[in-house]
Parts: sequence; C-alpha cells; structure tokens
Amino acid sequence: MQIFVNGVYPTTAGGRGGAVVWRARMPFAPVISERHGVVQLVAAASGMGLGSLPGGRWPFLRLMGVLPDKNLLWEAGGTDGTSVLRGEPGAWSALLEPGMAAPPARGAVPSPATPVARIGPVALAAGGAGVIAEATYAAAAGDLSGRSALLMHDGTTLRLMAFAREIVDGTAPGTRVDGVSLGAVDAPTTSLAAVYQTITGGTRPFSTQALLLASDTGTWLLARQSDPLPEPAGVTRVVQFRFPVLAARPDGTVVFAAEVELAGGRRREVLYEVTPGLPNAYRVLLSAGDTFPVATSDGLRTATITRFNSASWRPGIFDRLLVAVDLAGDAQSAVILLGGGAETAVRLEPILDGLEGVLRLRWPATVPSILESSPSLMLPDWRPVPIEPVLAGDSREVRIPIDTPGPRFFRLR
Repeated sequence: MQIFVNGVYPTTAGGRGGAVVWRARMPFAPVISERHGVVQLVAAASGMGLGSLPGGRWPFLRLMGVLPDKNLLWEAGGTDGTSVLRGEPGAWSALLEPGMAAPPARGAVPSPATPVARIGPVALAAGGAGVIAEATYAAAAGDLSGRSALLMHDGTTLRLMAFAREIVDGTAPGTRVDGVSLGAVDAPTTSLAAVYQTITGGTRPFSTQALLLASDTGTWLLARQSDPLPEPAGVTRVVQFRFPVLAARPDGTVVFAAEVELAGGRRREVLYEVTPGLPNAYRVLLSAGDTFPVATSDGLRTATITRFNSASWRPGIFDRLLVAVDLAGDAQSAVILLGGGAETAVRLEPILDGLEGVLRLRWPATVPSILESSPSLMLPDWRPVPIEPVLAGDSREVRIPIDTPGPRFFRLR
C-alpha cells in the first residue's frame, strides 16, 4: 500500500505522544494510527462494516488535521451531507452536522430553531483557528430558509461569519452578499475571516466578485472586481482575484493577489495589502515583473516574478509574510519572505517612457533610501545615482536618461 503522512500527535494531545497518523490507499479509505510500532485502526468508512464512528454510516472519511488541543478533526461524508467530527477512538463528537442548531442571521427574524439543512464544503482555518464550513439553513429556520451561510467552529463555540442577502458595510448602500461559498478563506482568529464572495448592488444593480472581511458583527468590503485600485500607477480595474492567494491578520489587514488591467490594456498580477477603513488603505507589496537577486553556486542571478501562488503570515506573531511565486526562465518557482517593521520590502516601481527617452523610478516618499545602480549583478559595482529625487505625490521619483548602452540594475539602500 502507499502511505501518505498527514500529521503527528504532539506530546500535549490527550496526554499521549509520538503517534503518527496517515491515510493508507486501500478500498473503503480507512485511517490508521501507529503508536510505538503497533498499528491500530482509528476509524473506517462504513464499507468495511466497522462501527468505529458514530452511526457507522459514513461512505468516506477525510482527515482534516491534528491539533494539539482538539485532537483529530475529520470530514465525514454521508447521504445527508458532510459532517465534521473530532476526537479519538471511542470518544467522537460532531462539531458540524446536518440538523444542528446554527446561530440566527444578523438582522433576520429567527424562528424558535435555526437548524442547518446541509453542511457543504469545509476547510481548516489557517493556524488551526477553527473549522470553516459552507452551510444552508433548513426550512424550519423561517425567513432564513434556503439561505447559504459561512459558519466557523473553534472547538467550543459555533459562530456565524456571513450569510446570503446580508448588507455589506464599507460600500454603496444596498449592497448585499449574493451567496456564500468557499472560494478562498483565511481566518487568523475565531472571530475574523477574509473570504471571496459575490455581492449584488442596490440602486444601480450590479453583480461582481468581492473580497470581504467577515466577523461576528458583520461583513466589510475590502476590494471589488472591476474597481480601480490606487497602485500601481495606471491601474484601470481589477480583472480578477487570484483565489488561492489570501492571508489575514487579527487586526483585519489582508494580503491578496489580483490580476489588474493597466492603461493601454496591458495586464499584470499584483500582490496587495489592504487595511479596512473609510476609505480602505491599499499598499502594493509585489508585482509581476519585479526582480530580486539570488545567490547561487554559479554567482548572483536575477529572478523575475511572473505569478503569485499563495501567501501566509507567520501564525501567532503575524510579522512575516511568506509568498510563493512562479518565476520567469528556468527557475520556475520560489518562496519570498517579507519581514515587518524596518525589514518591510520596499517596491521600486519602474516606468519606461519611450517618448521622453527616460526611465522613471518611484518609491514611497516615507522611505529615506539611496538609489544605487550597477552595470552587472554577477560582479556588482553599486554606486549612487547622481540624480536628485523629486517628490511626486506620496512618492519619490528619479528620471534617468536611457541613452547609456548595456544593462543597468537599480536598488534602494
């Protein structure tokens, strides 16, 4: 059989340590545990005729994760939908399941009971903050009947994060959540989640994809498809969000990637940071076409970003951001670490103006950096650029004539 390792019990889990949990590729998809050389069946789908889970009715099982204080988390599928189970052999309990009572939607008139008709796709929140699920309210839920909702369970409390037809804050009056789905979700705490949804307009009807910040008290619009974003210069609209690239912090700051259209019809992927407010504050972290030096056994090479694949904050501290990218050429892919505070990466934005015969380089005016150039990265000879930068809005800008033959590389120091 083929072995796929999923996780390891830490020493604090249930007082027992050293247990490796894996899924073995066999008929009926059992899940097996190994403790100190002894193989033990933990759970099995109903096709094996073993009642190792409540009811023994599950056609399939999927191990979601192994958490220090919550033990094993399972997604178990049945004829009436998905359930999420937690525990160890002989001590299973359901965190999410069809028929359970769910929190009533905000602003709605709840019936005496607000049961869930069906649990849809589920995901484990980043850092193990909880389980997030797409759910649908049952007919007995009155006005909520048939509405989709985003539920989160932290192992103790079931929370409502967003629901269909909910008013979206921070945007045009009358804008509502059109439907709830797990396109992409990141939840740094059990009371906050960043999620991609579809929203519908009010006075001037529209339907568009949007990035929302969902919480116990409401939803907030962070970005909307087709809207222009302030940076980089020349963005006319957001073409689409890059779904897998989503990272949130407990303070509400969210990192996301989007394909944007520039003036003239060119398109580019951009990695943004957005902080909610009136208005929201946006900052460009990286952009397709950005380069960075890489030390190799053959010397210094230049890597060029072509695409963003994922982003993740360091759990608990949220001061470092890991970004997985695709690169141009033979390098294919890399992971970039962006630090916090004084180490935060400063993006140098080049704009080639062929009509004026100059290369314009811009960077934030708040960064007291020195612009340097070198004719090579293999044998760098960094020297200050002898042109005084000028203020252009909230940026500093240097205009460099492009009449010198050969390549030139630039950096901020």
